[in-house]
Amino acid sequence: QTVSVRAPSSPTFSRGISQYKYSSAVRNVIEPVVHIHGQEPLTASMLAAASPQEQKQMLGEHLYPLIHAMHPSLAGKITGMLLEIDNSELLLMLESSESLHSKVLESCKKILIAVLNQTKGSLSPPWEI
Repeated sequence: QTVSVRAPSSPTFSRGISQYKYSSAVRNVIEPVVHIHGQEPLTASMLAAASPQEQKQMLGEHLYPLIHAMHPSLAGKITGMLLEIDNSELLLMLESSESLHSKVLESCKKILIAVLNQTKGSLSPPWEI
C-alpha cells in the first residue's frame, strides 16, 4: 500500500512564501539579560557555554551584591544557600527582585531557626536570670 502526500491546492500561497505571518518579536527572540550595575551582563547562553562550577560562580557573583544590599552580614551565607538551587531558578531570581526577596527572606528564617536551635540549651529565659 502506498501513501501519497498532496500539496495544498490553495492558489494564494506560492512556493517560498510562508502562509504564516509573524511579528518581528516572534522571529527575533531576545535572550533575557541580567545586568547589575558595574558587572558584565549575564545571559543564558553565557551560562550554557560554561562548566557547572563556572555557572555557579557566575551566578554567585551576580547574586552576592544584590543580597549584600539587603543583608550585609549574612550575604555570604545566604548566597551559598541560594547557589544550591537550580540554575534556571537562580536566573529567574536575578530577573525578578520579588522572587529574590522571597528566597532571601526564606533563607534568613532558616538561618534564624538554626541559630535558635543551636543556642537553645545555652541560653536561659530572661525570667530565670
